[in-house]
Amino acid sequence: MRRKLSVLMAAAAAVVVLALPAQSHAGRLIATGHDADSHCSGVDGAGQCHFVAVAVNYVRGGAPVPGRQMLLIDCSPGGNVAKALANAGVGGANQVVCPSANLAAFNGLRLTTATYSAIVVGSSIDALSLADTAAINARKGDIASFFNQGGGVLAFAGDTNGDDPADPYYQFIPIGVGGKQVASPFRLTPQGQALGFQDSVNGIGTNDDINCCPTHNSFQEPAPGSALQVAERDSSVPPAPETLFADGTISGGKIVKPKVIGLPSNKKCVSRRKFRIRIRQPGGIQIQTALVFLNGKKIRVLTRKVFQRKRKVANVNLRGLPRGKFKVRIVVLTSEGKTLRGTRTYRTCTKKRKSKRPPRL
Repeated sequence: MRRKLSVLMAAAAAVVVLALPAQSHAGRLIATGHDADSHCSGVDGAGQCHFVAVAVNYVRGGAPVPGRQMLLIDCSPGGNVAKALANAGVGGANQVVCPSANLAAFNGLRLTTATYSAIVVGSSIDALSLADTAAINARKGDIASFFNQGGGVLAFAGDTNGDDPADPYYQFIPIGVGGKQVASPFRLTPQGQALGFQDSVNGIGTNDDINCCPTHNSFQEPAPGSALQVAERDSSVPPAPETLFADGTISGGKIVKPKVIGLPSNKKCVSRRKFRIRIRQPGGIQIQTALVFLNGKKIRVLTRKVFQRKRKVANVNLRGLPRGKFKVRIVVLTSEGKTLRGTRTYRTCTKKRKSKRPPRL
């Protein structure tokens, strides 16, 4: 008797459903020791507008609706952050808030991707006081939830309030402050170049994004395999990270890589009739193709159209599976050229059929 194994491919929507808080999407982060908001606004010299544009476009680009307004946290008299964004060509009708000016209003803001695409935190000293930083840190949990919905976070220089691991400025995001005095010149990593940052001093592009201006903070080197990556390093020995970026979620006090492929546990045997796996498309990732293999044989190809549907669900039915072990392998190709894989081996189990023969006398 032929049995049917149903494989349900559930691609989660790129738009966050707020009624399902357990559903996580990937947020994007950039944390830098540069006070590029001050330089691009013209308050502290000039320059780094291209740096600001690249950073803003990256962090908000992974949001469910990238074109939504941003929340600019800035207490400078002239509105440094808004001016910098306008000068960089990434301004707009954004909301500006100063926590120390109206703490109740700041605490009452709903930090969700239904309202904002990104949160931009102005540089300490130039834009924020210690009281402002304390208010931001008090909402660390709300910021983490916003990030896990796919929202972006951009943090500029902590300056003297962020040059030691015990300092408060960067504590609203789970990154390690280096506590090390920086040394110029600065150099982009290949990953930083891929983001779009330029370094004309070293022949990378036409904009001097990093060596035009001083940087004030360094960070700890991310652990191997971490979602945190280094976009820029200084010239100290060993070279210290000066700009970090990440595409992931906050979990357990760390930024971790987004989970795209979810295969059920293989600790117990699975039904020969029904089996469910999920392929999620978190914010910041666009799935171009998903390939489904069963025991090495390709049995389904899901194209980009599947992940653009309203329901984001595709059904795959397999029939006539034998008893015993079988291997499910998923290969996801993203629009950025990345390949994500998930493989797991399972064993089927069926209940012993009762005999219908009458008992012998």
